[in-house]
Amino acid sequence: PIVAGAAALVLQSQPNFTPAQVKSALVHTAAQSVTEDDSGDPVSVREVGAGLLDTNAAIGQTVTVDPATLSFGALNGISLPLSQTLKFTNAGSGSVTLTFTVSAASASSAASVSVSPSTLSLAAGASGSVTAKLSGSAPSPGVYEGFVVVSGAPKAMRIPYMFLEGDGVKGPMGVKAIT
Repeated sequence: PIVAGAAALVLQSQPNFTPAQVKSALVHTAAQSVTEDDSGDPVSVREVGAGLLDTNAAIGQTVTVDPATLSFGALNGISLPLSQTLKFTNAGSGSVTLTFTVSAASASSAASVSVSPSTLSLAAGASGSVTAKLSGSAPSPGVYEGFVVVSGAPKAMRIPYMFLEGDGVKGPMGVKAIT
């Protein structure tokens, strides 16, 4: 109910937003105040998603991105590089220049995420795209995650990403496990 109310407030402030844009505003402006669990261990994207809902920030966001999250999936023998397109839309009344950096929460020494180009200028009402690329070689078995950090929008944005590498051991029902 809280997220539904926040979505209604975003739509009230931006009545022309599509459902994907509302989701983007809510996800990408989430506060990063939850950094560890009850045991004091660092939290992951799988545990807290993009962060803690910040309705006020979401209401003030005029730049959105589709898709809302990046998943390169389970690699398990897939050749790199893999890429995905991120489409940004500026619903604001002024132009913006977005800058992209990648912040790995759990990094791989073999594979990494990058964004190209590293900046994108959007006039009011315009859309444009960048490419997020996972390149390198197959990482050690595990879960790798982080954020594409976008600055230059009215509110800072963080797009969660994740990729996995299995250990080749079959688990229940013959499914290869991800450790």
